[in-house]
Amino acid sequence: HSVSYIINECILIVSIFSNKLGDYFKGVYLSKYSDYLHPRPWYHGKSGYIVIFRIIKGKVKAVTENYTANFTNPSPGFDCHVAINSSKVSPATSHFQAFELTQYYMYDSDITAQRPRQVCPYATVSFQYNEPKCIMSTFERKEM
Repeated sequence: HSVSYIINECILIVSIFSNKLGDYFKGVYLSKYSDYLHPRPWYHGKSGYIVIFRIIKGKVKAVTENYTANFTNPSPGFDCHVAINSSKVSPATSHFQAFELTQYYMYDSDITAQRPRQVCPYATVSFQYNEPKCIMSTFERKEM
C-alpha cells in the first residue's frame, strides 16, 4: 500500500479490533512502542511501515482493561484511555503484556469524526528487518 493509503485509511475508527480500553467503533488504538513491542516477533525479511504520530493526549483516564463483550464507552470529559496498570511495566513484564499495557485508546467527542482530531500523522518509516549476521573470529594466543 502507498503511504497516503496508510495514513488516510489505516487510522480510521474500526481499524483494529480490540476492545480492552474502549469500543473500537468509537476510537482508535495507538501503541506507544510499536517498533519495539510488537505482539508478534519480527522475522528475517519482514518489511512494513511504522507511522509516527503527533498526539495530543488531552485529558487521560486510566481504565481497567475490559475483556468482556460490553465495550467501555469513551468517558465524557476525557480524550484518551490508558490501561490502569500502564505504569507498572518493567523489564520483568512479558513482551506481549508490555505491548498491551502501553497502548492509547484515542477518541473524539465529535461522534461523526472518522478519526480523532488529536491524532496527526507525522512521519512514515518503511523498514525491512534482517537477522544480524554473526561473524566468527578466532583469537590466537601466542606463548611468550
